[in-house]
Amino acid sequence: MKLILWISLFICNIIIPVTAIVGGYWFLKKAPRENHTFGYRSAYALKSEETWRFAQGCFGIVWEMIGIGTLLPTIALSIFAYFMTAKQACILTLVLVTIQLVLLWNSGGFVERSLKSHFDEEGKLRKKEGERASGRKRTN
Repeated sequence: MKLILWISLFICNIIIPVTAIVGGYWFLKKAPRENHTFGYRSAYALKSEETWRFAQGCFGIVWEMIGIGTLLPTIALSIFAYFMTAKQACILTLVLVTIQLVLLWNSGGFVERSLKSHFDEEGKLRKKEGERASGRKRTN
């Protein structure tokens, strides 16, 4: 396989995991303020400032995990693709990119489940078992 084609396919293969890692880090460290144009937006995430911040941080963690989890196998398979025919390498790239995109598209489900387990329907933090209304834990 020609080196130029392999380099092009390698870049196509790693661009999504690298973007997920960088984007995840950005959402964790410099999450956008609540707005309707950028950030993880869902009805649940927009309920309160607390849910918005939690959703952005959770989204960042999920994207970083997906990015790191897909980067190493992608690099390994891309190196292996160097020894394939051009057609096989292109098919491998199509499969890798499809898997990466499906994982990123489904990341919202993880965030929604986490939001619903930590916040009530009004966007207020759920009380942990054993906590009083004052926030103190009960002692026996």
